[in-house]
Amino acid sequence: MAQAELVIPRDGLYHIGIYSDNRAALRIADQQWLRFVRDNSYRGKIEGDTMHTEDPDRMGNYGMLFGEVELKKGTYTIEAFYVNTKSPTSLSVFGAPAGYAPRLLMKDGGKIEPDIDGMRMVIPAAAPAK
Repeated sequence: MAQAELVIPRDGLYHIGIYSDNRAALRIADQQWLRFVRDNSYRGKIEGDTMHTEDPDRMGNYGMLFGEVELKKGTYTIEAFYVNTKSPTSLSVFGAPAGYAPRLLMKDGGKIEPDIDGMRMVIPAAAPAK
């Protein structure tokens, strides 16, 4: 599981997704997914604040889930879950405000293209060693 803070610059609809070659899930804590914008695994499920793939390999393709969620300005905990059932491994998390092309979400924002105002990821500081 990977966890980060998702920074949302303004209220609105956002399209956020996950792409994997095996089983995966994406959760934005306490935020209800409204619908799938795209599900090329044909086996995606939305359960409250989590969307996940169910065995995309059976459909002969990788699983890409792209969901719509309404978010207010602020910071949200986002978690990506992944189960590797074969190798090699592929996992990406992406998103954008509704109406914009999706960008990879990564620490301090994606650098391939200019960043959209917001949608950056902040990796939480590790707890001090005891």
